[in-house]
Amino acid sequence: MIRSFRAFSVLTLALLITPALLQAQNAFGRDGRWEYTITPIYSLPSGIDFEGGTHMDASGELGLAMGLGYNYGERWTVSVVFQGGIVDYDADFATGDPSGPIRVSGSYGQWTTWCAGDINLLDGPITPYVSGALGYSWFDVGVPDGLPHMGCWWDPWYGYICSHYYPTMGVDAFSYKAGLGLRIDFNIKFFLRAGYEMQWHQLSTTEGDAGIGVWKVDFGFFF
Repeated sequence: MIRSFRAFSVLTLALLITPALLQAQNAFGRDGRWEYTITPIYSLPSGIDFEGGTHMDASGELGLAMGLGYNYGERWTVSVVFQGGIVDYDADFATGDPSGPIRVSGSYGQWTTWCAGDINLLDGPITPYVSGALGYSWFDVGVPDGLPHMGCWWDPWYGYICSHYYPTMGVDAFSYKAGLGLRIDFNIKFFLRAGYEMQWHQLSTTEGDAGIGVWKVDFGFFF
């Protein structure tokens, strides 16, 4: 009985003190402040169907994003975000041959520039948020797409060096995304934002827009 009463008293005291602490902690506010974010992301495994019967299974992979944002009031944040990563895939290429599709494994690079907006649902330092963004994506599938090119440069250690490389096939796409999560402003310099979002890419050869689920954690800094 005494232990229960003590536990109840501690919980009650915490509930009474926490709002005051958060109010004091958020006295500086977000309004009118710039922020910079470094974001580890994890793209979930996904399947993409292409026109003609080709199917690709992309593995779950880690990536990285960096963003620069500005807070209009306590509720609105707009930002520009640069995202990139390398994704492994297995694909069944439809050939029209009676023997069936060809199984191919490889990896592709993806780079996206986002113009994003977040709506913080509360004014305080702990708030859920919803987000959306429009972007432009570039995919490099790593498949040679032409004759080799020769390039030469001067290396301070080894002198004049020449080497060749193959141009690789790439595609671009209009992209858009939507997400939700939780934001915590810890102090006047640091905040954390974690959430889930769906990203869609309008590739010209896919059946519908290619959708990929992404978990992310923003490590944010005010300045």
